Amino acid sequence: MGAAVAALFLTVAIIRDVCAPKFAMIVTGVVTSGSAAFGIVQPFVLEIATKVFGWQFVFVVSAAFAAVAALFVRLVIPNSRITTPGRVDVAGALVLGGGLAGVLVYISLGQEFGWLSPLPVAALVLGVVALLVWYFVLSRVPEPVIDVRGISAVFGLGLLVVVMGTGAYRSMLALFSLLIDVSPDEGLGYGIAGPAALGLMFGIPSIGIMLGGIVAGAIATRVGPAWPLAAGLTLGTIASLTMFTVGAANLPIAVICSFLLSVTAGSLVTSGFNLASILAPPERQGTVSSMVMVMVAIGSVTMSFVGSAILGATDVVVAGETVNSSLGVHSYIAVAGCAFVLAAVPVTFLLRRMRGHVVTDVPVSQV
Repeated sequence: MGAAVAALFLTVAIIRDVCAPKFAMIVTGVVTSGSAAFGIVQPFVLEIATKVFGWQFVFVVSAAFAAVAALFVRLVIPNSRITTPGRVDVAGALVLGGGLAGVLVYISLGQEFGWLSPLPVAALVLGVVALLVWYFVLSRVPEPVIDVRGISAVFGLGLLVVVMGTGAYRSMLALFSLLIDVSPDEGLGYGIAGPAALGLMFGIPSIGIMLGGIVAGAIATRVGPAWPLAAGLTLGTIASLTMFTVGAANLPIAVICSFLLSVTAGSLVTSGFNLASILAPPERQGTVSSMVMVMVAIGSVTMSFVGSAILGATDVVVAGETVNSSLGVHSYIAVAGCAFVLAAVPVTFLLRRMRGHVVTDVPVSQV
């Protein structure tokens, strides 16, 4: 998975190297969201295939796709024309990654062993210490793994929007997996289990990811990437509000909300990459693209862990079985919705700062 994530942001950097800026924005949308095309039929096919061949089938198919992709990269993709001398900040990467892992381990284990238990607290303390060491010491070395002091205000606002928006979407995606396992007939106040629920919830919305990414790229060529970011957040807020009110126990409405959230995801990721591309010079395209990918990963993991903690803290016992409560599920949705609403604050400032800037053949590196 780490290799796959790295491949995604490197692909975006390569697009900037071989395409004109305006055309590259549309191509970025196609590349970052086009993989969702497999998701249209994947849930239906895998549901049948795993029953016949077992769960190992998923990994065999994934490995085959990866091998074919690697072969095409080797044969087709040219080497970058823009390179810069430098070194890889291994120490900074390890300390930063360890710090983030420590904080996330605390969120994950705290709900299981108690928020003040020795093991989770130790993980939190070590994580915070590592992050402080990285920020005050290792981030100041030449060529740090992430140059936080070189991030402009506009790019920082964009990253904040991406981390909150994609985190909210990913957490909702995890919740959908739970909802399709529960029938509304159980009377828990939630649940959307039904015929073809898996395919409907994860197949049809794949179209939304493709649509959101491609349309966001097309719009960005005309008015810049900030407006697609704002549009994506608006759709995400509407979908979350609908899920909170009526969608958690209604499959057709939940499918619509999942579709809207998928459009949001495609728009946010594509717009985040496009924003980075016009705010950085050519030699930093790989670096800023990696920052966007890191924000996507941090938002996804953090919001999913927070949602899991909410569900764990609100469990109820029904007929001798521990299940998620309606309060927990709706609180989970409310937190995701609040993340979309809060992300509207930085996106408002971003729209103001980006006003008047258009996509040109030269990146706007001094915004």
